[in-house]
Amino acid sequence: MALLGILPMGAEALSRWSVLLIGAPAGAAIASLLIWPYRKDALGGAAIAFFAHPLMWYLAMLILWASGAKSSLNELTVNPIEALTACWIFSAWSWFLTGWLTVPAGGLLGWWLARRE
Repeated sequence: MALLGILPMGAEALSRWSVLLIGAPAGAAIASLLIWPYRKDALGGAAIAFFAHPLMWYLAMLILWASGAKSSLNELTVNPIEALTACWIFSAWSWFLTGWLTVPAGGLLGWWLARRE
């Protein structure tokens, strides 16, 4: 999903936002490891998709901070403590823009995987 949102913006945006291509699957993997062992059903799948958003943003902010990247105002990016709050603010936007698709898709996938076990 992160790639679909970045590609129409061109090559410059891809290099600037490529950290999301690392954060998105990593966030989903971490959410899966934390939730799926305890909740193997549609609700578990939806919860994984829901919590993957803040995990993705936190990991992206952490990578940018660790790399010493600068913001658009040529200032340092948020530190790991500030990112704990910022990831929820960014997640509100990503839930609005893509969550309407990712959360139900996660629920559907969770339901399908639970039926296979």
